Amino acid sequence: MQKDFNNWIPKKNKELSVKRNTSLHLNHAKEIQNSHVFYFLSKESSNIWDLINGRRTARQITNELSKKYSSSKQQIYKDVRNFLLLVKKKKLII
Repeated sequence: MQKDFNNWIPKKNKELSVKRNTSLHLNHAKEIQNSHVFYFLSKESSNIWDLINGRRTARQITNELSKKYSSSKQQIYKDVRNFLLLVKKKKLII
């Protein structure tokens, strides 16, 4: 799983709109008429989210964040992995 995860290129859901106050807005119009869901991100999660561009692999996202934070690369990898798996489960990324 780790090798596959490292090479995974997450892509944002096209039905998603992002508000810069660190909230994500997903329109579930296909599922429920006029239904909206908001997700609020921490500063750290927002930094991961901002690096998801459909071209960077999970490993590249981890490497970029390791330049910014003093945490161990192993901890950053764990945080990135947990965040990406969570937002994938919520269908915010594919």
